[in-house]
Amino acid sequence: MAIAGVCLARPAAAQQKSPERVSLIRLVASPESYDGKLVEVSGYLVLAGSETGGRLYAHREDAENSVLANSIRVERTEQMEAEKPQLDRNFVDVVGVFRQGEPGKKGTGLLHQILSCKLQGAPPGERASPGEQAAVEAAVLRDLRTLNTACVTYAVAYSIGYPLALANLGPSRLLDKNGAGLVDQELATGVKHGYQFTYTPGARIAGRVQSYTLHADPLGAIKAGPRHFFTDQTGVIRVNASGRAGERDKPYSDASAAPSAPPTPPEQASGRLVVSEEEQEAKLVKRVEPQYPELARQARIQGTVRMRAMIAKDGTVEQLDVVSGHPILVQAAINAAKQWRYQPTEVNGQPVEVETYIAVVFSLGSNPPPSALPGKPQSLR
Repeated sequence: MAIAGVCLARPAAAQQKSPERVSLIRLVASPESYDGKLVEVSGYLVLAGSETGGRLYAHREDAENSVLANSIRVERTEQMEAEKPQLDRNFVDVVGVFRQGEPGKKGTGLLHQILSCKLQGAPPGERASPGEQAAVEAAVLRDLRTLNTACVTYAVAYSIGYPLALANLGPSRLLDKNGAGLVDQELATGVKHGYQFTYTPGARIAGRVQSYTLHADPLGAIKAGPRHFFTDQTGVIRVNASGRAGERDKPYSDASAAPSAPPTPPEQASGRLVVSEEEQEAKLVKRVEPQYPELARQARIQGTVRMRAMIAKDGTVEQLDVVSGHPILVQAAINAAKQWRYQPTEVNGQPVEVETYIAVVFSLGSNPPPSALPGKPQSLR
């Protein structure tokens, strides 16, 4: 019986009750450990070409650049051929028996006796609700921030600068530059929450990788958010609703969470008075300077942490919501700003709550001292 988007078979060789979930990178790296086993593996499937079968790649870019070392062969079934328009050049989950290829030669392993091959995450056409999409995107944003922090930690710990691949951030027995144990295995393989995370290291300068780019793109036919995200060594996350995001797209906060400037109406429905950052800064009576994070200092990370602040009637900082800023710098900025105090704002002789925007600028200067440096807070202009 044919099932749309799924190819079925009944191999005699695979008698396991359930397949072993394994990343494609692990299959390529340790094929002997999975030889003859029933496995479930995800990847980017390419069925076009002269091969009688197909190829499953770890990443879309591997397929586009014909990086066979990051792929395995896939036995093509009749049902896969029938569903080729949907499956070809898309991310899929495949269950089958793995057979290792030529010893020491990557890209020659074979997934055969296929039990199922389906588009990743959800049946074709099934989409998440707006609430589900928002939850997925929130998780993806957390993952991007986690990866940014992990890249900085890695750059400080090892002499080669930023990692060469996401796998270098994942767990390993030795916990070295090849597997630093800074992110979980799923994130290190590049597919999580229905998104493909694509990491590209920049050029080496004086033996160190000085930059990187990181894309998060929703996979086809899955329960994921519709938007694409981008970040790099600056820590700024950018978003694009119609296609792959890049460094020219608007920051996530400006595009979807916060306006580029504070609102100007004299009073909101909540009862808070909206005040410009310049006006509110004039009422600042106590400023606590943040400590420059040691990790950021070593990695020479600079920048501005911008926050939306709710000021209580007594002039204390009641709430801070981060709008933008490098993940490494955010906590230091929050810790300091929470201690700031303002002269209470009054309307008709009565104190009122205030909503405003503040910023903390972190700058190392040309000759940073060996110890942690204080940041330099200032309001935006």
